[in-house]
Amino acid sequence: MDGPGITRLRFRNEDLREFCTGCLARVGLTPDDGAIVTDHLVTASLRGVDSHGVVRLPYYVEGIEAGYVSPRPVVRVVREAPTTALLDCGAGLGIIGAKRAEEIAYKKSLEQGVAVVGAYNIGHVGMLAYYTRSLASRGLIAVAMANSPAEVVPWGGVSKVFGTNPISYAIPRRNAAPIVADMATSAVAKFKVVLAAAAGSRLPEGVAIGRDGRPTTDPHEALNGALLPFGGYKGYAISLMVEVLAAALLGGTPSLEVKHHPSTQGGFLIIALNPRLMAAEDEFFSRLEKIIGFVKSSERAKGVDEILLPGEPEERTFLERLTGGIPIPEPTVKSLMTLGERMGVKFPQPAD
Repeated sequence: MDGPGITRLRFRNEDLREFCTGCLARVGLTPDDGAIVTDHLVTASLRGVDSHGVVRLPYYVEGIEAGYVSPRPVVRVVREAPTTALLDCGAGLGIIGAKRAEEIAYKKSLEQGVAVVGAYNIGHVGMLAYYTRSLASRGLIAVAMANSPAEVVPWGGVSKVFGTNPISYAIPRRNAAPIVADMATSAVAKFKVVLAAAAGSRLPEGVAIGRDGRPTTDPHEALNGALLPFGGYKGYAISLMVEVLAAALLGGTPSLEVKHHPSTQGGFLIIALNPRLMAAEDEFFSRLEKIIGFVKSSERAKGVDEILLPGEPEERTFLERLTGGIPIPEPTVKSLMTLGERMGVKFPQPAD
């Protein structure tokens, strides 16, 4: 959604890591927590999920300084059983609590075969694929979801009720990157609208309405209006499911009551399943590759060179940006430079 004339400068991921870590330390994060949040932001940028990448850093700092989230949360297990756990994440930056939930889910799924871990009192958890892909890379099937500040109308409505309420899944493969899907249940992620407004670009048709309830492609009108669910009533139904599981089940804040800020979230749920519960490892991977073979060898539409699996575009972007640098739009560069000047942390020079 880059607008006309928007310049992108490329930066080495190592330099961006150093910058993010320095800024997060200035606002009180421990070295370990700062490393987790930094890795999350830079990984999102490397994968091309720019709306959840380093562009978020100034907003996280702003959220800490405003008191919306804590830089040093105490994450506590408040309820636990052999296959489940519920965490109170101390109103901290959500990535810290969500990573803890992921690790608990990993350990329990190894011991019991399946795990369901929820978290509430939690800030923005970022890119859900960060957690599901991590579990899949260790051999587990994973699902994660979260509710968020209200931005989306229910099907047939014109007022905000739900967050973008994203959901992600990841499936492990043998000798290949996991299959990874990560999507908002809105027709477009809210922060992509923010980026479009900053870039002076338009939105696709059918993703947002203005304050008057009419469809719009103007991101500024959309920011004053609301987002639509993806797929009409189908996206609405899935968004409602996420809301119920993240808020009603876990005790997370309902979307309509979540503070509107890029550092906030409602509740977070992650599920890990060991395939060996249902099949021998070799059988599972053999069946999986057979299905993938059917997909990859199926007849392509005119003009399509390859049928991609969910996550393949991001994996390819990751490899390209790992060596070629992370492209960042000039407005975001200026925002990060301003943050660095205020924090006393030098922003890196663009890569050659």
